[in-house]
Amino acid sequence: HKFGKTRDTSVARIRLRRYRSPVFRSFFWGRKLFVPKSTVAQDAAYKPSMFNIFTVKEDGCLIAANTLTGSTISTPPSSSDKLRKLLESDTIELSQIDDLEIGDLARAGFFVKSDRDEKKAALFLKNNINSRADHYQLILMPTEQCNFRCVYCYEDFVKGAMTDETKEALKKHVSSVVGKLSSLAIDWFGGEPLSAFDNVISDLAPYFQREASSNNCKFSSHITTNAYELTLDRSRQHINWGVNGFQITVDGQEEDHNQRRKLHKGSSGTFQTIIKNIDDLLSVRELFRVLIRINYDHESLARVPEFVAELLKRFGGDPRVSLDFCPIWGDEEEATVSIPMGRDRQRTLVPLFEVAAQRGFGVGASDWFSPNGMVCYAARANSFVVRSNGQLNKCTVALDTDYNHVGVTNARSHSIRTTIM
Repeated sequence: HKFGKTRDTSVARIRLRRYRSPVFRSFFWGRKLFVPKSTVAQDAAYKPSMFNIFTVKEDGCLIAANTLTGSTISTPPSSSDKLRKLLESDTIELSQIDDLEIGDLARAGFFVKSDRDEKKAALFLKNNINSRADHYQLILMPTEQCNFRCVYCYEDFVKGAMTDETKEALKKHVSSVVGKLSSLAIDWFGGEPLSAFDNVISDLAPYFQREASSNNCKFSSHITTNAYELTLDRSRQHINWGVNGFQITVDGQEEDHNQRRKLHKGSSGTFQTIIKNIDDLLSVRELFRVLIRINYDHESLARVPEFVAELLKRFGGDPRVSLDFCPIWGDEEEATVSIPMGRDRQRTLVPLFEVAAQRGFGVGASDWFSPNGMVCYAARANSFVVRSNGQLNKCTVALDTDYNHVGVTNARSHSIRTTIM
């Protein structure tokens, strides 16, 4: 499911990925990158792309990625030195190379015509993705209250459930713009969004789905939840309302998780309930994705690979499940757990992705190499956060920072008014 086409050759195993919009992780599939063979001129001068990155592993295999096209390649040791020299050269003549697979590398973007302005192409792609007028993403906070008190959380839980005025403004706003869109993405965030399931999500989610459907607009939805209140019935309802992505945090083995992700009221652990709810969610035989997010610190890091093995036994046979890892971050003086800082983040993060991938799990790291894959949603002109009190933000982290306040919902006209559009 990760790659659009695979070719095994003597020079390289070339994986040509379909373009995936990073606006909404893993859910939108677009045009195919593989182009007809006739587009590669055998008598033209080519140069390595400025967007190539590659490394030679200890076993001699070369792994390379092109961050403009999102293509990746892996070569056996017998071909690595030859390809490395080509990638490091100034120009090459394809007609002077016997291996036809080099043409495939050119079609995948690793080699481009010498007169190609790649910076211009990258700028065009960036503007096309980040400023698309036909796509719209709303990240909604139905409540900023939470039933958990995680030891590393940055939120203050002051604001309650979304007001009726804000809900009506959102409905009116979506109705006014959906006819101009080709795709609409709704993210549920919080607080804990399921704490406002009955009075907010159950009202807005089906409304947005109906509006998109009646206007022939592609609809996608995602929820970030601790899953403690994600019952089987609620899972089915979300899926019926078009939710096709669930991000659920489980911070390692039961003891590690329960120490870090605690209930606000009550002393019982949360691990077993969440695992059961994931089991119930996956019992629904529909197409959706479950991303299990594992936050870790220096203390729990050594036990994460063992936890991945446990997840493999439980969920490894389900292709809808993928893993993501994140070192706990924040103010080192205020956090109550240790934090991998600086280069430690990469030193600890990358091996965990490798552990998960070796066990057959999909991992979020592949998005790093897709076009604009590391661009934050806050940097996109077509993405807004709507807080429970109707305030508009761009970022879900720096919630109360002045520069992150970009507008309000208009209760009188039932619309959204921004200061940046």
